[in-house]
Amino acid sequence: MKHRLPVVLASASPRRFDLLSTIVEPTEIDVRPVDLHEPDYAGSGSAAGDVTNIARAKAALAWSDGELVLAGDTMVVHAGHQLGQPADRSHAREMLLAMAGDVVEVVSAVVLVSRAGARFDEVVTTELHLRSFAEADIDSYLATGAGDDKAGALEVQGRAADFVASTTGCFTNVIGFPLCAVARLLGATTSSACRTSSGGACPEL
Repeated sequence: MKHRLPVVLASASPRRFDLLSTIVEPTEIDVRPVDLHEPDYAGSGSAAGDVTNIARAKAALAWSDGELVLAGDTMVVHAGHQLGQPADRSHAREMLLAMAGDVVEVVSAVVLVSRAGARFDEVVTTELHLRSFAEADIDSYLATGAGDDKAGALEVQGRAADFVASTTGCFTNVIGFPLCAVARLLGATTSSACRTSSGGACPEL
């Protein structure tokens, strides 16, 4: 059964809306993105700390008394380095070449602020095992513009799917929201929704 109380989603991401819609009635989701200068909330010393701080700030900006607010933030980490969106396609090419054939982490924080103002959060990490892809494959991918606004230049839910050999952990985390974590925070039932969104059995169920 889906969660039926109204939820404010502090994000403009259509992927997050679509995932949330599998466990919350779409008509009960109020999309309310916030204007946040994320670097002001980073610098904690860890990816988990940074995404948590950013997601908490988003939730706080979107929350009003009596509302249930959900926010999230995601970061790609490779070799201990946090990767944001590429500055340009040359930068994106450098990042993809460095990651080829290696393992990267997708680290997400989900924050829920209750109607009474109490805050709950959870951090989920998924490993992506990338193939050793050729420079020509990277150039063809970047020419589509798919990686222009993606952390680490990876649009894993789309054209970069062929770069991924396997994943370890929650797959929905990679495409927008760690759905099982969201469901736990909301107290929703997710088994069928999460399996459908993941394309298979959810490792967290």
